[in-house]
Amino acid sequence: MVVAVLLGSVRSERLGDRAAKWAITQLEKRGHQAVLVDASVLQLPLLDKMWKEIKSGPPAGYEALHAKLLPLAELYARVDGFCIVSAEYNHSIPPGMTNLLDYFLEAVGDCVLFGDAVWRGEGSDAIAGVAG
Repeated sequence: MVVAVLLGSVRSERLGDRAAKWAITQLEKRGHQAVLVDASVLQLPLLDKMWKEIKSGPPAGYEALHAKLLPLAELYARVDGFCIVSAEYNHSIPPGMTNLLDYFLEAVGDCVLFGDAVWRGEGSDAIAGVAG
């Protein structure tokens, strides 16, 4: 099974990277391939157009965004599920995670389960879930 591990916090002092590494280790121990998708590394611009709106020939001015999203689209097309690693910010997910999910809402929304495992870090919560 191939699982995309989505890490959504972009804060410099985040603790979610530890939870993501733990989730990846657990998935690999069970024989699965885990691929990290880190919002902080990707640095996606704030959502203006979803992938479905630009995937077939991007409009003028969206070529760079198309090029940045294409590897994610290819990954998401081949994964069996997603593992969400997220902090809780004011009873919600961080903006970086929202942005990461919203570009591919249809692809991600149909195969995610929240709350499968809970990791508690100093001053922060991260929740990981896997569905196939």
